[in-house]
Amino acid sequence: MGILFLLLIYFLGFKKYHVRIKNISAANREELTKVLKHEFSITMAEVKTILENDSYELQAGTLFDAKTTKKKLNEVGVKASLFTKFFWQKNKAKAGETAEPAVEENLENANKESWVYLNQIQEMTKKRGNGIVLEFTSAEDAMGVDELLDKAEAVADAPRDAEYLEKLTFFRQSVSWALKKHWGHSWMVIGGVFVTILILGFFSLDNQGDVKKIKEEIKVVENWEEVDDLENLERPTSRKYYNLDNAVDIKSNLMYEYYDHYTGSLHLVESYKEDAEKATSRSKRKSALETAEKFERKAEKWLKLYEKVTKMDFDDFQDYYIDVLEDELGRDRFDALFVWTLFFIFLFMTPLYVYASYQYGYVMTKFQEEAKFFEEIKNWGFGIAASLFGVGLAMQFFPDKTVTYYYSNGSSVTRKEYNEENTFVMVYKAVYIAIAVFVMCCVSCFIMTFQTVLYLGSNEEFKAGCAKCLAKVKGMKK
Repeated sequence: MGILFLLLIYFLGFKKYHVRIKNISAANREELTKVLKHEFSITMAEVKTILENDSYELQAGTLFDAKTTKKKLNEVGVKASLFTKFFWQKNKAKAGETAEPAVEENLENANKESWVYLNQIQEMTKKRGNGIVLEFTSAEDAMGVDELLDKAEAVADAPRDAEYLEKLTFFRQSVSWALKKHWGHSWMVIGGVFVTILILGFFSLDNQGDVKKIKEEIKVVENWEEVDDLENLERPTSRKYYNLDNAVDIKSNLMYEYYDHYTGSLHLVESYKEDAEKATSRSKRKSALETAEKFERKAEKWLKLYEKVTKMDFDDFQDYYIDVLEDELGRDRFDALFVWTLFFIFLFMTPLYVYASYQYGYVMTKFQEEAKFFEEIKNWGFGIAASLFGVGLAMQFFPDKTVTYYYSNGSSVTRKEYNEENTFVMVYKAVYIAIAVFVMCCVSCFIMTFQTVLYLGSNEEFKAGCAKCLAKVKGMKK
């Protein structure tokens, strides 16, 4: 075990990983220069050294980094090999070797010409929060800064100056970030939309079931057996058992329902008129009278429907009830279509959102304010949802009540029994969790919809693809 441990230490801790570049062809020099500058943030001075020597070693922190570096170099046609070196460095003094003399440079007035270019770039920076950032509005802006950095390096007379190198590296990394693509999507938003899709799928299936049920009810009504003297029915005092096969039961229920709505509306009319008489201000009295008039109109409507249905014979009532069911069928069909539409919109929008969020850095800087706005909405929305969800879950710990029973012999027994109030607690729990899920879904769908539209509007690749598709469609029509 000790030997294995030492071997593990040797391979993981005492090795440095290197990538050796060799045999650089003239055709690949320009591409290699771009890769070295933008992928690895290497200065132009180091790039020139690599190209002049036709062989160079890049040091990587881990084996994974070394393999990634080798892969990127191979992609641009540059041959690269992976090898390791010992981390230990021998003490040259103990080996009898003389140390190399330190190189002293006068850096007091170093890189004056280079700082002219660096100061031009510095003027483009903006303060964001507690730091300074370099923003770009286009790829051309980023390439323009890259050219200024090349000029700054070309005239640098003290390339090892710490302040100069720090500023140069910062700008190089900013340009590298701007010219690369970055993921801008939120997994929390995707998760919220996924829950929305599941809920919409459930309701769409439920609506389809309602549509199917009403279609079956229409067939049953169409096959009613004819009933004599259906128009002479008396108004029932209570609702009958719902039996769709029986025209008498259906008409009796409708008569009871319409007359009940009529009497209920009249009761509200009287109630609001009493409120108007007791009103302490003119505005309250006016509002109460207007509401009373509204319910008077409703009462008239229900009375007309009641009288109309009461006078119907079998054929008229059969046609009337089929119309009622078809109206209900139309509403359920619309609900089902609406839910299915939302289901497919968010189902296809999710991968589109991920694709649209994969943007170049210079594009992402255009939407800094919008991204901050959406982030605040996400934080607040998911924070409220999490709080409601937590309160709902915490209600399951509502305690049972402790009851003590006393007997005639003087003994007593104490035990826990179900607390009737827990029933209301469970209802509150379900309501809190439902509101939390609703808030999470609304916030997620809002953010995904607007960010997808915003990002696709700035995605040149997407625009070009849409233009090609439209051209093909127009060509097919011709």
